[in-house]
Amino acid sequence: MLISARAMQTAMRLLRPRLTSANIQSLGKVVVGTVAGDLHDIGKNLVAMMLEGSGFEVVDLGADVTPQKFVDAVKQHAPQVIACRPC
Repeated sequence: MLISARAMQTAMRLLRPRLTSANIQSLGKVVVGTVAGDLHDIGKNLVAMMLEGSGFEVVDLGADVTPQKFVDAVKQHAPQVIACRPC
């Protein structure tokens, strides 16, 4: 699973410039992260990549994100969706 996730991350690094240059209108903005206390981010990364590949703008806060960081991201980015994985 880890090898697959790394392969997908590499593929997205290659595809991202092509996706953004295609002038595809964003379907919305998503703030994504795993909540404080959760250091596992493979699933979050896969979801973020699928969302991005589907036309969403993704703001990835990473793993072990505090509630305040989520609040700050919502204020800054005004997303349509907040995706977080609880412990």
